[in-house]
Amino acid sequence: MRFAIISDIHSNLHALTAVLEEVDRLKPDSIFSLGDLVGYNAFPSEVLDVLFQNKITSIMGNHDIVCCGLENPIWFNAVAREASLWTRKRLSEEKKRYLCKLPNEKAIHDRIYAVHGSPMSRDDYIMDLMDALNCFQHLPDKSIRICLYGHTHLPAIYSDQGPSHDTAHAGKHLLATRNRYFINPGSVGQPRDGDNRASGCLVDDGEDGRIEYDVTAAMKSVLKAGLPHFLAERLQVGA
Repeated sequence: MRFAIISDIHSNLHALTAVLEEVDRLKPDSIFSLGDLVGYNAFPSEVLDVLFQNKITSIMGNHDIVCCGLENPIWFNAVAREASLWTRKRLSEEKKRYLCKLPNEKAIHDRIYAVHGSPMSRDDYIMDLMDALNCFQHLPDKSIRICLYGHTHLPAIYSDQGPSHDTAHAGKHLLATRNRYFINPGSVGQPRDGDNRASGCLVDDGEDGRIEYDVTAAMKSVLKAGLPHFLAERLQVGA
């Protein structure tokens, strides 16, 4: 099976629309989201509508749990806190309930597991190989070959046999059948690797890609909504 994997949409309707157009072209068997559906950008309700319409399954991200009201943003920086409280006011009770019921993690195939931050916590960041190597021992089953994660907004592939993939450029990454992997598809709605194009991947053949979308329109929407200017500026530079 071919799974389209997306993560960290963060209420960016322009980016999500472009990504789903590309997904439709690639025709995977299913689409799965690694959380942080909302927060930061201008269209939280509309993004959830698109996910519902396309029957996209997701797990819960750290922004999702705050925006639905289960947690307060006491650990967020000032900009993230302002955006999350703005988002909370604009979600219907029905959509808040949907976010509240999202699972923390999920097995999406026989040997493919999905988390938001790490197997230990949705708030953890897997930033390098050492972080990934530590996390392998915390997977719920030793038979898991691939653990998908998000949260960092940085595309990455880490193997239990050491670094073997250059994820600085979109393309195909062949996975060794004897190895285990942590794979991050990058962020749809707020990339932070210096490339402002939306990011995602297909887990079947390791192919990942960047998708052009109307960044300027997304930036204008953030400003029009009265959200902090910084959130618009970071979309432009991919940071």
